[in-house]
Amino acid sequence: MDQARTGALIRALRQNKQLTQRQLADAIGVSDKAVSKWERGCGTPDAGHRLAAELSDGEWYLTSDHPMRREHYLSFAALVNEDTVVLRRLYPEWGAQTRLPYFAHGTLLWYCTRHGLFAQKIDAHKK
Repeated sequence: MDQARTGALIRALRQNKQLTQRQLADAIGVSDKAVSKWERGCGTPDAGHRLAAELSDGEWYLTSDHPMRREHYLSFAALVNEDTVVLRRLYPEWGAQTRLPYFAHGTLLWYCTRHGLFAQKIDAHKK
């Protein structure tokens, strides 16, 4: 993957939407420094740091393609809303999937042992 071309594309798309680096970063759950790094061609987004959240049997079912090795794995996933935090510990031996209770909206948080904390907004009413 050509990091410079990817960075230029990210910058062009962000500017086309009239977003600042911070606004884009907040929307996708990364830091504005990460967006700057990508746009300068010094790195690229890691698709492995996304969680897929879908409703299943009245719960959020979370999955990820993130590697789950002893030296590099997702250590927890949490769902936070106005007054509740639900946290699930994840282990490399179990894989990157878990279930969390249904809340119509909130923020998913997860922690990669190598890359840190990530966040993603969820809203059951938006597709």
